[in-house]
Amino acid sequence: MKIAVLGAGGIGGYIGGRLAEAGHDVVLVARGNHLKSIQSNGLKIESPLGDAHLKDILAVEDLELVGKVDLVLVTVKLPDLGQIAAKIPSLLTPTSRIVTLQNGIDTKSILAQHVDPAIIAQGVIYLAVHIKEPGTVMTPGGKHLMLVDRLNGDATMAGFFQAIDGAVALDVTPVDDSDKVVWGKFTAQSSIAAVTAITRMSLGGVFANEQATLLLKQLLSEAIAVATASNIGLDPKHNENVLELYSAQPAAQSSSLIVDILAGKPTELAWLSGRVHELGISTGVPTPAHSFVWNALSAHKNGRPEFAL
Repeated sequence: MKIAVLGAGGIGGYIGGRLAEAGHDVVLVARGNHLKSIQSNGLKIESPLGDAHLKDILAVEDLELVGKVDLVLVTVKLPDLGQIAAKIPSLLTPTSRIVTLQNGIDTKSILAQHVDPAIIAQGVIYLAVHIKEPGTVMTPGGKHLMLVDRLNGDATMAGFFQAIDGAVALDVTPVDDSDKVVWGKFTAQSSIAAVTAITRMSLGGVFANEQATLLLKQLLSEAIAVATASNIGLDPKHNENVLELYSAQPAAQSSSLIVDILAGKPTELAWLSGRVHELGISTGVPTPAHSFVWNALSAHKNGRPEFAL
């Protein structure tokens, strides 16, 4: 299977690397020093479930160098999605499919401005991984699970699921109600991102501190209330399940939001707490905690602001 990974950072690099390790034809689309290092020395994966060094994996910056593929895996950060989405049609054949694994609830609608929404399989991934240094992605362990729309048993998607099943330290569950899955991750991720960013603590610190845990519970309750008002029927125990899931993750795990803020990079804040805040206004649901996080951190949405400490 030929697979293009658009946004080969932590998540994209890990998945693409594992699929290449399993023998698939993978092209990573990356940029900057990370791209240069992969082109020179290959991609390295560090994981307690098995290290890997993909010395010959192809990495490019320009989508025009990718060619036609069976599957496009979209893991680029949301601030960059609009620009890259317009170029995706050049990669597609009549049987190509697109898998999205971004945070937030807006990816499919953004991509649907450029491609047929029927070929978009939206999904989520639960995996803690980051770029340790250019050319190397590292995960501390924990969950490595994807939940992805099966597109009614589509043959290309079936091939993708088979490819994931044959890869090291990757699991996938095909789903039929992808909207529910994406909203479930959105309510969790927006809340986890908010509490780690505003407290400047990892998950271990959040769950060890009573006040921080109470804040997380409030953030989560607000996000779930917005989902309910948007006619998304989450599991009645979703709140409890999220807290149980994230309290069991590695204590050092945080969120890409706080990592990007500290690095002075553009963030996904507008698609996380900013989106909960926006939806709260449109649905009439109070979201004081998420609104506070959005207002407090909005100066960082496009990168390091002037006068930042």
